[in-house]
Amino acid sequence: MNYIGIDLGTSSVKIVLMDTAGHIIANVSKSYPIDYPKAGWSEQNPYDWYDACMEGMKELLDGQDESTVGGISFWKRSRAGRRAIRSSAFPRKT
Repeated sequence: MNYIGIDLGTSSVKIVLMDTAGHIIANVSKSYPIDYPKAGWSEQNPYDWYDACMEGMKELLDGQDESTVGGISFWKRSRAGRRAIRSSAFPRKT
């Protein structure tokens, strides 16, 4: 069984395919832009994160047996990123 780890960083996504012993089988990094619309501001489009993840996953799994993938884990450390993912992916409880 193999596992995929996805790290959404500030300027790129890093994706790794590893086996159950933690040995790295393949890894990929895809960058995405940061926009600076005003002095002191920075913005990112979550669709750029998605596109980079999908492109990276295709590259990572090229030539691999996809049926051996048993799970995927995401990591996004920045507070803004967590808020953006939570607000767009999960409905708020009232």
